[in-house]
Amino acid sequence: MAFTYFHKALNLPESLDEESKTRVLWSMARLHYAENEIQKALAVANEALDIEKPPKALSLFTVAVYAALLKEDDLCLSRLRSAIELDSALFARAAVDPDLEVVRPKVLNMLGEIATQTKLRASEALSQFRHKLGNAEDGTFAASYDDLLELIRQRLDKNNRILLADSFTDSVLLQTLVSKLTPALTEIPFLDSSYNELAKAQDAVEKAEERHRTVEKKNRSRAENKPSPLRGSGLNLELGFPFLVTYSLTGLCCAVGLFKTDMFLEDWGELPILIVFWPIAFVGGLTGTPAQVGLTIIGTSVGIMLSAGIIYLLYFLPERLWKSAQQRLACSEAHIRDVRSTLPVVAERINRQRQTIIETLSF
Repeated sequence: MAFTYFHKALNLPESLDEESKTRVLWSMARLHYAENEIQKALAVANEALDIEKPPKALSLFTVAVYAALLKEDDLCLSRLRSAIELDSALFARAAVDPDLEVVRPKVLNMLGEIATQTKLRASEALSQFRHKLGNAEDGTFAASYDDLLELIRQRLDKNNRILLADSFTDSVLLQTLVSKLTPALTEIPFLDSSYNELAKAQDAVEKAEERHRTVEKKNRSRAENKPSPLRGSGLNLELGFPFLVTYSLTGLCCAVGLFKTDMFLEDWGELPILIVFWPIAFVGGLTGTPAQVGLTIIGTSVGIMLSAGIIYLLYFLPERLWKSAQQRLACSEAHIRDVRSTLPVVAERINRQRQTIIETLSF
């Protein structure tokens, strides 16, 4: 009756989903097993196992039992090994299950091999973990996250008994412990790198602030000790000073040129008068001989060029230097803001990394 029900369930017009088919097939396999129809039980179990993705440990163990009862030793041991790899609790069950009695010597031999391999893997995993822990303890900024390393050490000390891995169970527990601790330890180098980046950012801020203080000091010194001659004067120097310099120097040079022509000056005592009225003398010089015209033009040109140079040095250059200093100060302030802006970003990343490690260790 039960088999009829199962067959109808499997052959409905609307196909069952994979999970439902698997449940029906395992039920049929157990029913065949109960009826001592082991060959049919194994066939149905294998069909169920082909559908079950991924296969469950208990399903593999069940197939191993059916294969053992049929003396299919290789299939039994293969499925049994796969089952134990998925669920270590089946290790002890395999050693005492009565259905495996017919292959007990081979099963015990295989369990011994599994125990030895598991112990070696556990010891190797622990050795590698201790090596990584040592590297983490030697990190440049280990003092900044020593509290996290202490949490890892406490986890090892808390499970000190299984560190010897004297049994299969201890070996499995040790592998599990190391697998849980490893992600936290793997994160430590990234945390050390973040602390290194934070230290560099703090150093950059200190250097930027020092440069800013230097720029401020130079600007203050330039403003106090080397003011522009046009600053702080009672005269309207925006036009008066340049005009005065240009008029005087041009007049002086023009007078020298005219003196060489013997047109207006008979002695140097008349030079101040000629400087004051040099435009009149300049016009007169242009009406003289070619030599007189040339000397007049040369003298006036030299005066204009000297005036331009003096005006630049005393007025435009200080202004340019002042603006340049203000620009450097503004750039310095902007640079400080930029380097300071990296500090909270790195600090936030460090907090996230520390929280990740702490969460990883909370088991």
